[in-house]
Order: sequence, then C-alpha cells, then structure tokens
Amino acid sequence: MLPNIRKPSGITKTDQLSFGGYDRRPDARDGTFRETVGMSQREFPVMVSGALPKRLDAEEEGQGLTVCAVGGVLLRCCGGLVYANDVCIGSTVQSKERIIPFGKGAVLAEGKLLVDLTVIPKGTKEDQEALPENAEDGDAWLLPAESGDADDPPDLWLREEGEWVNKGPMLHGLEEEVRIDCAVFQTGTFLGETAANNCIKQVDELSEIVPGYTMPDLTEHFKPGDAVTIHSGIKEFDQTLIVREVSENELRFYEYSFPYMVGRYTVPAGGENVWPGLYLVKGWDRFERDLEDRPLQYVIIKAGTTMTPGMYLEYRFQDRQFDPLTYFRNTAQISLHQADGTDITEDSTTHEPRVTIAAEYDAEDYPDGPKELLFVEADTGEDLFFGRLDVKITKKWPEKLRAAFADSNRLWGWEGRTLRASKLGDPSNWDYFDGLSEDSWAVDIQWPEQITGGISANGYPTFYTERRRLRVYGSTPEAYQLSELDCNGVMQSCEESLAIVDGVCYYVSREGVMRDDGTAPVCISQAFGPLRLHDAVAGGGGFMLMVSGTEGEGSGAQQHLFSFDTRNGTWIHMRETGITSITAGEGRIFAADAEDELLCFGDAPDWGVWEDVSAPPVAFELETNDFIADQPNTKRVHRVQLRMKLEQGTRVEAAIQYDESGTWITAARLRGDGFRRSVYLPILPRRCDRFRLRFRGSGSWRLESFALELRGGSPERRPGPRYTE
Repeated sequence: MLPNIRKPSGITKTDQLSFGGYDRRPDARDGTFRETVGMSQREFPVMVSGALPKRLDAEEEGQGLTVCAVGGVLLRCCGGLVYANDVCIGSTVQSKERIIPFGKGAVLAEGKLLVDLTVIPKGTKEDQEALPENAEDGDAWLLPAESGDADDPPDLWLREEGEWVNKGPMLHGLEEEVRIDCAVFQTGTFLGETAANNCIKQVDELSEIVPGYTMPDLTEHFKPGDAVTIHSGIKEFDQTLIVREVSENELRFYEYSFPYMVGRYTVPAGGENVWPGLYLVKGWDRFERDLEDRPLQYVIIKAGTTMTPGMYLEYRFQDRQFDPLTYFRNTAQISLHQADGTDITEDSTTHEPRVTIAAEYDAEDYPDGPKELLFVEADTGEDLFFGRLDVKITKKWPEKLRAAFADSNRLWGWEGRTLRASKLGDPSNWDYFDGLSEDSWAVDIQWPEQITGGISANGYPTFYTERRRLRVYGSTPEAYQLSELDCNGVMQSCEESLAIVDGVCYYVSREGVMRDDGTAPVCISQAFGPLRLHDAVAGGGGFMLMVSGTEGEGSGAQQHLFSFDTRNGTWIHMRETGITSITAGEGRIFAADAEDELLCFGDAPDWGVWEDVSAPPVAFELETNDFIADQPNTKRVHRVQLRMKLEQGTRVEAAIQYDESGTWITAARLRGDGFRRSVYLPILPRRCDRFRLRFRGSGSWRLESFALELRGGSPERRPGPRYTE
C-alpha cells in the first residue's frame, strides 16, 4: 500500500499495487484475498487468472488411478493396467498402486513389479509381421507375449541395426516362487571347485514319468546374490540363503549350507528304480490308500549306520504282514534290512534305533495324498533322508513392508517400527546380509509411535512419525547412523503429502503444511487460518507446490486444493476437488482426481486426447479480505479505480459488500477487448467500517492494481447499534 493522498475534499486515495494471495487469518492485510478460485500468482505481484486443467479423454475405465512422472514419461496405473504415457505396457493388481521411481524405471509396490522405462514404445501391434519395415533404429513397439498367455505382459520389440529384436516384457516381477517337483540336495560346485552340501538340483527327464511336465529354468527366476527361502518340509533344509551360482537346473550356495546334506544317490535292493536319485518303495500304492491320504513328511536313518548296496526298507501297517512298513496311530514304523534280509533297525549292542520317524503326516500341505519318497544316501557320518520330492523356493518382500522412496540406488521403506533398505541396486532383495557395502539394511526404532512417511530429502533417507524426524546418515550399511529431531512430523494418513519442490521437503502435519529444508521444520500454512487438512496428498515441480486434502469429517467434509509459490511464499486456493495423487514432469503438473480422471495443469503433452475441464458458471472468483485502509473509523467508499487487462471475450462482474451485511452489490459488469485499461467502478457512497470487493467471471484477465478513494468519518456509525449505553 502506498501512503494515503489527502485531497482538499477530505477524500483519501489509497493505491494497492501488490497482491498477497490467499489469506484467512483474522489479521490478514489489505491486498490479500479470502477466495482465489481460478487465479494464479505466477506473475507476482500481479494477480492473473489461472489456466483450466486439461483432462485426458481415455477410453479405458477403471478405479484407483495413480500417476507418477519418471524422467520424461508419465507412468499411470488404473483398473489393474499400467500405462507409459498412453501405451498399455502390462497389468498389475486391481488395488490402488504406489509408484516409486527407481533408476531408469519405477517400482509398483502393491503389484511387486519393476517397470523398465529405458525404451518407450510407440504403441502396440498385432504380431511381428505388422512391425514397420522402414523403422529407424531405436523405434520400439509392443507385441503380445511370445508365450501366447494372455495374462503375460507384452514383449518390447526394438529396432537395432535394421533388425527387430525382442527385448522381453517391460514389467518384471520382484517376487519369485518356483516349485521343483523333483528336487535333490547334494554336493555341488562353487567357483569350479567341489563344494560339499551346497546344491539343490532338479532331476532330469521327469517328463518321462509325468507326461507334459516341463522343468522350470532356474536362470529365468533367480540370479547370484538373490536371497531365497527354501520350503521343503525338512526343518534342517528350510532356511533363507543367498544364491551364489545358478544354472538351468541347479541353485548353488556356500558349502555346508545344509547341515544334513546328502551326497551320492543309489537305489537299494527291494526298491523300484524310478530314476537316479529317486526311490519308490514297493507297495507304496497300497500304503498311500491305507494312510487315508496323510502324506509322510520324512524319515531319518541315523548317522553312523553302514549303508551297503542291496539294503532295503520294509513297512508294516497295523500289524498286517503284507509289506515292509507298519502304520499305527498316524505314525509309520520303518524297518531297515541288509541285502540278506537281516533286520538292522536297531543297533545290536546299544539297542538304539537306526531308523526314526522325524515328523507326523502333513495332510494340510498335501490334501491330495502323499508324494513319492525320495531316497538319498549320505556321506559318511551324515543322516540319510527320505523326503518329499517337491521343494518350493521363494524370493519375497518383507510381508508388511511399506516401500516409500529410492535413495542412493536403494529402495527404502518401513515395516511397523523397523526401517529397511534393499540391497544396493536391487529393489527385490531385502535379506542380503554378507558383510559387504552392497548389503541390505534394517534397524528397529524404540519409540512408541509408528512411522508415518518417508522420503529422500536433503541427500539423506528421511523418515517421519507424527512427532519426530528420523534421518539416516552414512554411505554403507555398516556405517549407517540414525539421528532424530523432535518436531511436527507427518500426520497419520498423510504419507502421500511428502513432496520435494525446488530442493525442499514439504508435508502435512497436524499443525498444517510444513517446510523442511534440513534444519527444523516450520509451518507455512498460517494463511489457512483455522482450516486443517487430513488425508492429504502433495506434489509439484519447478517453484509450484500443490496440496490437496480434506477438511472436516462425515457429511460436512470438504475437499480443498491449494497451490504454493515457493518464490514469494503465497498461497492460492484452487477448485474444491478431490485429488488422489500429484506428480510433476516436463514442466507440467499431473494429477489424478477422485473420479479417476487424469488432469494436466499446463500445456497438454503431445500424446493422447486432452480436453479442457468444463468450466462451471463462474470460472474464477476473487474476493478480497476486509479493507480497513488504516482507518478504524467509519468511512465512505467514493470510487474504485481498477488497472486490469481483459482478453477478448472475458467477462467480469465487480461487486462490493459493506461490513457484514452478507449482500453483494454489483458495481459493474466488464467485457474484455484485449487491451490494458483503467476502469472506474461507480460506487454509491455508503458509510461502513470495512468492505470487501469481489470479482467473478470467466476468461483470461490480469488485475494489476486498484485505487480506493475514501472519505473518513467519526468513530460512531449512525444509524446502527452502539456498544455504549
């Protein structure tokens, strides 16, 4: 505000040349606004109309739309489908996805998928013959998966040196589960040398026994360095190990990884030679029926028993002498015989059993009945196992992990009160602990409150609770240190409000929108007055932060969308619409709204069909706060002079409200011609303590300044109520 200019008539002229944006505080100064719908301060200190967002006219329908800009690509998930810009590259789970940029792609946290965005396809083709012959090197198209399975993601075909090359799918699973229906544990190799007790091997040519069976290629599922969990039903084998070497049919670990490992494989006399490494007890088919579909987990022949070719097992079933195994009270009794038939089940000297049942039957895991027995002969001093043929090998994320962000080529997240980091460069591996700089990392915090959000801020992995900030310092897992700071942290349900704009971290706390530049977080939303947001999301780019959230609960809840200019520290209250995710890329801000529609704030990209969001009857509304004009006494408004520019076709209605009458009196209706002009509003002088101005309309316009001509009066206002008796 410029100094007052007093005329001989007693009229004071006040000029307003700078506008301060949205402000609902009781002490809001002149030049700020109670409402700023459809406006912008991108040309601060001038107030200009904001461009209406564009809406993508998409044919697909779905729910749970989320968006994230990764490099120059907009990645979005909706209705279980994944799109790179406007090209469908595969599918994911039907729930709402969390998209986390990582390297040259992104992680889909709910679907446990890694998206490779190194090459972006132009679109899809029906088959290989439809690929253009005159394409340039670097062109890419998507074709249906070569497997022919409609559930498999399409393959990316890339033009290289004049030829089309299949690069495989753009979506890769971060979890793996492989069931080996015919597995043996044995001594293998490591770095070309024999390594005892380190190998899981698939037995070859099982397809001759099971028609149509195809062994999985282990190299397609696992790689060296993967931490895998083994599920065999044999407790001595079941553990989490790190794969050291992998081939088509073998997973090899460090030697002695299996404490009761088996060595060579033989078929003793009395058995049917199904395959090298397999032993099917004679009469097993009858045993299977008599066990009432309760499969045997495993039996152990004690270490130290001298095994020679020709030995065999017998069983008995409820004292019926029809075959070599006995079944009684769900417990099989095994008898071991030498080749000449001598029973050596017990040691003749100590009378200790050489054969024991190590587990009850497991009908829950195998409701369809027991599997064949696997016969394996141990090295000297080892136990001999008869185990199930099938082994399940998995690589999974921690069950309740909340992966949030990438930092220093790792994926970071939390699980309850445990902070976690993935293996270096591998977002799928969270259990790699080898004492190396590339290890995974985990630490438990001791505070009672839960983690409510995390982000890479100021060069460090940063986590928040509602009452503190936790920051991880250090460059390698063995050097990581955790520091804490008591502050207003991220509000529960506002995890998605964490955003980095212009190098500074912003988020929503219980006290308002916070700014964290690495020192102590400070609140920057005092202009909201008593308004508080929950279930908030935020994002932005350049110098613009956008925050969307809900005020109130139940039927009285209201959706709000705000923008904050980090250069001048001013807020704009935008349309009251529900925004579910916000991201920025290539100079644009994209958002998904509550109707699962994709919005673009700024110039629309050159892909897809974009439409202007239908303007309501009032495309913009600008309402000032109470004008006091440094005159606490009553006053009369004689004239309002506006300096503005209205583009061709723009219409503006200017109105004034005195005191708290609640009645808006239209002063003028303006129509733009594209020129900058000064406009006088004809105001009927009326005595008041304060007043407001409101501008409503549609189109494009600029409000550069306005001048008020006021005549002062006495402290008392007549007619009207008085406070004195």
